[in-house]
Amino acid sequence: MCDFSTVAGLFTGASVAITAACVLIATAVVLNAGIFTSGGSPALMLAAAASCAVACGLVAGAYAAAEDFFNCAASTYPGVSRCTLIGSFKTDLQSLSFTLGGLTVACAATAAGAWIPGLGAIGMIAVSAGLVTLLGFIAKMIQDFNNVAACVNAAAGSPLIPGWFIYVLAVLVGVVALTTAWVWFKALPAWWKMIFPSPTH
Repeated sequence: MCDFSTVAGLFTGASVAITAACVLIATAVVLNAGIFTSGGSPALMLAAAASCAVACGLVAGAYAAAEDFFNCAASTYPGVSRCTLIGSFKTDLQSLSFTLGGLTVACAATAAGAWIPGLGAIGMIAVSAGLVTLLGFIAKMIQDFNNVAACVNAAAGSPLIPGWFIYVLAVLVGVVALTTAWVWFKALPAWWKMIFPSPTH
């Protein structure tokens, strides 16, 4: 029987890793803002890089599992081959994996200067650009997943793809969006003060 649970399980694991990375990044931004706390930022950014790397691997695994699932579904239920957005959904997973790979590099690179108050903010802003890209792909996945699930389940005449998976995507969008907003809220003022320091009297 064609089983979507491997795809859902791997992606849910990736979601946990992404959430951990977001928490680590958000905390690192706070620590970088303080003269006496900025020394803790590099370790957190390296941990965030590791979390992103784990998520990247899990999403890549989910993509491979999705290939197997949709091939099985198409051979078992001929109507599934007419679900044109399956390719788009798989591309979303691939793009997400590539973005997480880039975010891994960005977090690791940011760690080098994260111990310097203000200077680390520049790297944090670069990381937030990766988060925005990540957010866009996850949001697109929600739309594609809804269409794919409806089409595949209708063609199979049974719920091959569980509806709860949409909630994993929705929660992940919220987590990434809040982290991105927090990074900009904390990092931009620090970056601005470094570029345009207040005049001393």
